[in-house]
Amino acid sequence: MLSYRHQFHAGNHADVLKHVVLVALLRALTRKDKPLCYFDTHAGRGTYPLPPPGGKPPPEWPNGLGRLLAAVDLPGPVADWLTIVRECAGGGDDVRHYPGSPVFAARVLRPRDRLILSELHPADAEILIAAFANDARVEAGQRDGHAQVARSLPPRERRALLLVDPAYERREEAEAVRQSVNTALARLAHATIALWYPITRASGCERLLAAPPGPEGTPLLQVEIAVRPRDNPIGLNGSGLLIWNPPFGLDATLEACLPWLAARLDQGGGGEWCLEWRCAPT
Repeated sequence: MLSYRHQFHAGNHADVLKHVVLVALLRALTRKDKPLCYFDTHAGRGTYPLPPPGGKPPPEWPNGLGRLLAAVDLPGPVADWLTIVRECAGGGDDVRHYPGSPVFAARVLRPRDRLILSELHPADAEILIAAFANDARVEAGQRDGHAQVARSLPPRERRALLLVDPAYERREEAEAVRQSVNTALARLAHATIALWYPITRASGCERLLAAPPGPEGTPLLQVEIAVRPRDNPIGLNGSGLLIWNPPFGLDATLEACLPWLAARLDQGGGGEWCLEWRCAPT
């Protein structure tokens, strides 16, 4: 089933957290001179138009991106993310399109780095391929991202960041995620993997979070923001990421901005946030 279309959620609180973390990850990983290969298993279309506030259904970005456009006290990682958003909009706060993960990655990565982007939805994949047609670093295609991980690892660069960002529409998606993470770490043990997940009353991710995949002892960092009570029966109450093999210092970078971000995105959940090592580096 391919009913999920991210444009209805673009720029919401989950996108803000995911992309602030993604930019911080990419900044940390590109401090080393060696080239990096970035994989996006659910790349989407690349950019998304932001409908005006007040529509039906009401757009989600005013309670995400919209809350931060006028802020003046942004922590460094949030300011870095927002600078890219504004650059993609031509500067200023008149942001009418929101960049997806591939655009953030392309903005941060260097000429010697490479991007492998996968999107299964035919219409979104067509837009994605066209958007990056003139970027020699990018290999974009209409395909299953989980299968692409199995085909492409280990990359020739021997360094990789994987963003695994499914919609979790299907109950079996969590098992596909588990297999992809296990495959990636079996083929490149030091790969950095960022797995996004929703916080809902019944997301289908419960078993995945209780017993994360990957070899025992692999460093694993968990990052979350809950904008509403976790047991709220309807809607997306927050989101999080599991990050295997995070680069040195990422935890300190995120700890400096998560409380600020959680407070400003709060919709009645008390500004709850989490930054926890599930398995600390040795």
